[in-house]
Amino acid sequence: MAVDSDGFDDTPAFEGRAVGFTRVDHGSAAGDTEAGDEASEADAAGEDSEVASATFEFTVSASRLDEIEVDADDATVYRHHDGAWQPLKTDVVDRDAESYQLRAETPGFSMFAVGLQEADLLSVNGASATRSSVDVGAPIAVSATVENTGRWNATGSIELLANNATTASEPVTVAAGDSETITLETSFDEAGVYELRIGTTNAGTVVVGDGASTAGEGSADQGSTDRESTVSDATGDGESPLGALFVGVVVTALAGIGLLYRKRNLE
Repeated sequence: MAVDSDGFDDTPAFEGRAVGFTRVDHGSAAGDTEAGDEASEADAAGEDSEVASATFEFTVSASRLDEIEVDADDATVYRHHDGAWQPLKTDVVDRDAESYQLRAETPGFSMFAVGLQEADLLSVNGASATRSSVDVGAPIAVSATVENTGRWNATGSIELLANNATTASEPVTVAAGDSETITLETSFDEAGVYELRIGTTNAGTVVVGDGASTAGEGSADQGSTDRESTVSDATGDGESPLGALFVGVVVTALAGIGLLYRKRNLE
């Protein structure tokens, strides 16, 4: 297998920093490779065209990772598929002072890169919507904090999803070790309940419908008004119904005492 730190003539653009690239085809599943001046090994376990998945192990120079400012624990194996570099779950399985051994499982063969894309330096936290209900066609804003956990500036596209469909996106650049607050805005043409996410971070649920926001506000006010009316109707001019009952009981008791006293006098 051929590996080159600068890629092949037809290597798709890699938006980030890479240790190197390799192309794996059926029938060339194992062998020793070199990434530029850096010694590297890529082994794939499988059976030619019958392979449905394969496990690769790459030995990457520690100095090469330092050169591109990628931490070994963040280094990722990417597979180019469907027009995009797709990250594979990558683990550091061995390390020493000079190198790291990375392992990744792939669902198929293709062109591969080892490194880190800028977008994968960015993480989204604290996503939340400004409202829980909104009218059809009315805008709703969703905010979140985007953090760069890497050692170099990163640019990525942050997406707002509703029921797993992208409804808005915004490019963002965050300095190394810094964070930025972003706000994305969207609206809905159909009534319904929508689960909101920014990337993979949950931002809550919004109910969309004609008059949904007005009804939501009105129901709270209406509840307060109904309770005041009930008390007013039952008591007249502010007199407590319990107070009226107590007065009635006292008057009846006094009348009874008066009758008893009069009866004794007659006797």
